Amino acid sequence: MSKPGRRKNILVVEDDGINQLYMKSILEKYYDAYSAFTALAAFPILASVQIDLILMDISLRGMTGLDLTKTLTNDDNYSHIPIIAVSGYTFPEDKERSLEAGCIDCLAKPFEADELLKMIEKYL
Repeated sequence: MSKPGRRKNILVVEDDGINQLYMKSILEKYYDAYSAFTALAAFPILASVQIDLILMDISLRGMTGLDLTKTLTNDDNYSHIPIIAVSGYTFPEDKERSLEAGCIDCLAKPFEADELLKMIEKYL
């Protein structure tokens, strides 16, 4: 699935436990998967692990996924990390807001495992 070499690290920032477990269960066969329930919980992971890609729920409680995306894309330490927005909102304006915030792509919930993996492979 992934290119040869170091196993890639993916961070799932998702406040719904079932969605978080679903994504991690798909990812763990091919990648090292890390997870955070809140934007603030993502920072210690980002500081301690070389994250290669982030799957970001845009509607997190507290600091939203879009706010976290803006923060990361404006920080030289993290701006190189591709961020894919994951959202139950499927209106064109939601995708546009995600891209404007700094996400490289959007994946609408619900999604199939192969959709998630294909999108990740596109950016790793």
